[in-house]
Amino acid sequence: MTYQNIYIQDEYVCVNYASDLTAAAEKNGIRCGFVLLTFGENMTSHTLNVFMLEDGQYMFVDTTGSQNKPGTVRFFFDLESGSDYKNLGTIYNVYQFW
Repeated sequence: MTYQNIYIQDEYVCVNYASDLTAAAEKNGIRCGFVLLTFGENMTSHTLNVFMLEDGQYMFVDTTGSQNKPGTVRFFFDLESGSDYKNLGTIYNVYQFW
């Protein structure tokens, strides 16, 4: 599973977790998108995934690990500008890519 991979700075990071989850979902016929979050004016960013549920609601999934540790699976139903996200700060922008 994607979330079991070890986070290694500059080698296997959030975008790798998101890419691997997208590939696994699509291999099984499930449509999966990417979400890019930016934080503050310095535009620090984070990547995770999004799925559209049958009722039209979005489910956001973040499988990213932390430094030298495997990931965990976290589910969210609301991500919006101005909200705090984990230890990364206040969300400045939310971009979805399908």
